[in-house]
Amino acid sequence: MIATKRHKKLKKFSLILLCFLCLFVANISQAQVLGDPPDVSQDFQRMENVYFVGSRVTSFDTATGQGTLQWDRYLRSITLSFNKIDVGFARGKATEFPGTEYDQDPALPFAISFVSPRTVRLRFSTRGVPLSDGQSLMLAGPVPKDASWRVEQNDREIVYTGAHGRVRIIKQPFHIEIYDARGRLLTCHKTTNVMTPVSKTR
Repeated sequence: MIATKRHKKLKKFSLILLCFLCLFVANISQAQVLGDPPDVSQDFQRMENVYFVGSRVTSFDTATGQGTLQWDRYLRSITLSFNKIDVGFARGKATEFPGTEYDQDPALPFAISFVSPRTVRLRFSTRGVPLSDGQSLMLAGPVPKDASWRVEQNDREIVYTGAHGRVRIIKQPFHIEIYDARGRLLTCHKTTNVMTPVSKTR
């Protein structure tokens, strides 16, 4: 009887120790220390963050390759159905003060340019200031510009065509498609369950 009680206590202690070690290892694996590359994916899983999703192109100038993109505001939302909890996204309202100074769904600058006949450069601003070609710590020097790409625009899309491919920007819902010279789709992103690769948090 005594041996059985000791065995049960030892088993319980071992289980508690195992749980503690699992939690400890999990916390270590998620810890960020100085010099580590930041893991931005964690910011897109937090309930308290505000999410902005690229929604539609509100203006675009083919002469400069610059335009404005509307970012729709979303919040994390919990729904319960048949003993199942889902964490999705719901449209959010502006909560900043004063409300007259901040847009609920801001329209911010973006730009497309071409470095070479095979390289496209996309830039998105998270502030309402024009994009500039000034010096950047991320670049080794001035970015080359290639003028061989032709551009066409209509009410639905913006299409750049070059010797080695085609870039198609659909205005609403905003998404980008890249094709090779034979017309084969190489990559694209589309709005799926609200979140897209073109999104940001605050």
